[in-house]
Amino acid sequence: MAGAAPDHIDLRRHRDWEGRTYERWLPNVLFGILCLIPLLALLGVFGQSPEVQKVSNPHGFASLELSAPTKVRSGLLFQARFDIRARREIKDAVLVLDSGWL
Repeated sequence: MAGAAPDHIDLRRHRDWEGRTYERWLPNVLFGILCLIPLLALLGVFGQSPEVQKVSNPHGFASLELSAPTKVRSGLLFQARFDIRARREIKDAVLVLDSGWL
């Protein structure tokens, strides 16, 4: 048989949660919000999504598709993808980017 509770412990308040209804759900809600942030990050809600731009030659010889973020925060790595589709052979093809592109 267990002994009596210490003097500084009120069983109704500490064991039965009497008068502390907010203390029951508040930690669970805060923990849920804390777990929701990484989940949203994994789903791609935060961060930079790429924008796709397509151009083609007026004669239809080649087309270029660029996929890159429009804005990049400092300190982050990013990826730009250039897809060039030639409908005929292009000799000595060179992709030249403007100095301010990056």
